[in-house]
Amino acid sequence: MIKRTLCLILLLVFMFSFIGCETVAPQARRQTYIDEHSQLSEPVKQKILDGLIAIGMTEDQVAASLGKPSGVKQNVSIRVVDKEWMYGPFPNCTYLHFDNGILIGIQNPSWQY
Repeated sequence: MIKRTLCLILLLVFMFSFIGCETVAPQARRQTYIDEHSQLSEPVKQKILDGLIAIGMTEDQVAASLGKPSGVKQNVSIRVVDKEWMYGPFPNCTYLHFDNGILIGIQNPSWQY
């Protein structure tokens, strides 16, 4: 009985450790990415540091700037990997559209980019 209870507690602790927000603060995540990618242009570095995005950024750059998306939808065809990332709660999500890893569209007129 004690062994079963201990296993249940450990399982719950493990599960709850992955729930919620990112474990790394946004500014630290952004600075780490910039430090590891010194070849980035100054405008892209500044966008990432400011938590902003721009058409033409890569998936990695967007993730560094905004964090992990709340949802991802992927369509794969012969020549194209099309992804749609979602940020925020439904129905007020912001949708980011990627074509072969490059941001090609932002669907939310209230966002600054």
